[in-house]
Amino acid sequence: APHKITTILLHHAGKGREDERAVTASRGSTAIAAAVSRIIHLAFLNEKDKSDRRLVLNSDGRGGKPITFVIEQTDHCQFTNHGDYADIKAEQDQAKTEAKLNERQVPVLQLVRNRWIDNHYETTANNVLEAYPKLYAGKKGSNARRMAFDTLQQLCAKKLVDQRTVSGRNLYRPSGVDLSLAKVELAESPKKTPPTPP
Repeated sequence: APHKITTILLHHAGKGREDERAVTASRGSTAIAAAVSRIIHLAFLNEKDKSDRRLVLNSDGRGGKPITFVIEQTDHCQFTNHGDYADIKAEQDQAKTEAKLNERQVPVLQLVRNRWIDNHYETTANNVLEAYPKLYAGKKGSNARRMAFDTLQQLCAKKLVDQRTVSGRNLYRPSGVDLSLAKVELAESPKKTPPTPP
């Protein structure tokens, strides 16, 4: 204290405890965690991918609220902050979920995203049937519509799209977008004007 210095103790995490928070991950006696003001825990973001040099920095202790973010060493003693760990983890989880989609879910998800990006339109099961009739070929009327609805519901369960019901219609939009930007689509499909009678 008279010299106004900070002591830094380097300590290993316990085996099998790397995913725990900083206070509980340290090896050995809990007295170490109790003796210091702040604990910083570093771990690779992708342990299995050796080419990914990003680190998760988790900090706990008496010196303020816990923080967790992702950093990367770019040069000697120089680090880049890649952002909040929760946001990056959510992006990774979403990418893993999308990689497991089936042949119906992939184009339907793209349709929902494209309609939102192009016009801020939400998507219905009828929109899916109009855009991809071959996906539901061989299914009659209500069965095809039900399968298109089920595909949208599956994407909703995977948290890739959000859903709301307006006047009995189920409307879907990309997950996390600003609903206030949604526009009302006048008609799901343009109907041809009937011919003028003689």
